[in-house]
Amino acid sequence: MRGYFSSGSKPLHGFLDRLAEHLQVLDEAIETAQSLAKPKKPASSRDTIQGLKILRDLISERNATLDRIQAVLLGRHETGVTRSPEDVYLGDGQILFEREFHRMLQPWRESDLRIKCEECGRSSNEVYRRRIRVGVNHWGSEETEDHRLCDRCFKKLESDFEKVQAEPAAEKEAPSPAETTTNQGEIDITRLIDGGKD
Repeated sequence: MRGYFSSGSKPLHGFLDRLAEHLQVLDEAIETAQSLAKPKKPASSRDTIQGLKILRDLISERNATLDRIQAVLLGRHETGVTRSPEDVYLGDGQILFEREFHRMLQPWRESDLRIKCEECGRSSNEVYRRRIRVGVNHWGSEETEDHRLCDRCFKKLESDFEKVQAEPAAEKEAPSPAETTTNQGEIDITRLIDGGKD
């Protein structure tokens, strides 16, 4: 997930960090519940049954949290079903998913939110995936491409596109030299029509 991001030092405590902390707390609680669920003398069977119920609920909660993390990392189908690694990655799906999962468990940093602009190369919190116009097809429809761009580069590319599109129109509207001047030695048709008046 953080392949396009840089590393940093200050913990962010963001949404994925909270999920990771929740999972860690559940793992610790499950370990405690396992010790309570083991039959011990002079512990009563009632205590053991209570411990098993707690353990069951904690495992169910952990599985739900893992499903939620998987949905965050892989996304969902239109039907709402969580995608599998094979649906997202082109080969070695399970290995790549485990890599992303372990990256998610690591604390996020403030600098992890900075994305590198594909145009100027600077990393910033102002970089987003944006759709820019790159041309016009023979049907007259605009062709677009998606790129990670900062505000400045996005505005510049949009401005450059509009300038390029305006150039043919300007050339068409401007009169050609042949329409504004007459060559030496040629007859001025306008003067002939006016009766030769100067």
